[in-house]
Amino acid sequence: MKILLATLALFLAATAAQGAELKAPEGLSVARKALAEAVEKKDVKAFSAMSRFPLVIDVYQMAPKIAAKRFGKADIDLMFGGGDEGVLKCLRGGAVAKNDPKADDTARRFGVSWYADCDGNNYFFAEKDGRWSFIGYQNVNE
Repeated sequence: MKILLATLALFLAATAAQGAELKAPEGLSVARKALAEAVEKKDVKAFSAMSRFPLVIDVYQMAPKIAAKRFGKADIDLMFGGGDEGVLKCLRGGAVAKNDPKADDTARRFGVSWYADCDGNNYFFAEKDGRWSFIGYQNVNE
């Protein structure tokens, strides 16, 4: 009986741990909202100021990185669906997950980061020296 109760307690603890969501760092929420604003206005200068270049890109038939000097409105349109309202809503307040760079080669490219999964469009953010920046984009639908 004691073994059964101990096993049950262990099972319940493990289940509760799996169900617990990681809370996103506060600065990440601020960065996501600011990025959504820049995307909505298609403001390349503001977007670039809150990004860390070169951006890591994981999209079929695209270069794996975009340098700041080559980044423009067409890239904002491509990565953010032309300012799609659903993407903007997701960026502003959708769920985020922590990227595990040990998971696979693709995850390793984005390093230690957090991402918003907006219907298969993943937007990656990372903190460096206390500042959150947009670092890359992945389309897992292709």
